[in-house]
Amino acid sequence: MEYALTYMHYIYLAVIILVIALMIAKHDVVIPCILGMFIIGLCYYHFNVIAASQTIFKGMMVAGSDLFDIMLVIALMTAMLKSLSNMSRQADDRAGCQTAEKAHYRVLGIGRSHVHLRNLFLADSRDCAGRNDSDSHCYDLWTQTNAGVYSH
Repeated sequence: MEYALTYMHYIYLAVIILVIALMIAKHDVVIPCILGMFIIGLCYYHFNVIAASQTIFKGMMVAGSDLFDIMLVIALMTAMLKSLSNMSRQADDRAGCQTAEKAHYRVLGIGRSHVHLRNLFLADSRDCAGRNDSDSHCYDLWTQTNAGVYSH
């Protein structure tokens, strides 16, 4: 059984070479790929424009069915990474407030009431500006940094 290369094979090869050249030149390759699919579909369906347009849709559906799973995993990993970075930032903010308190105690010998006033104007207003007292994060931050102020 003998196989012969047709003009569609050469069109496909030309599109692949064009895409590789554009990638080397660091240009966008989406439009040349879509045009290449359209031209190949146009040649395959004997210059029927509607069938060539359907070729683009079918090609994207086939590629999408393989890539949707990968895109879902990437989206979930990105969401988890953002969540972890937010949690890390909040933990650093809380640790920073505690470290600043301890530094004031050691260096300046400031008492708890002075730390309470500092936290009232600096830490709480910076981290929880415009939020209600019922917000659990702000309430936890306030009670954590001001523990024992009213117990004396």
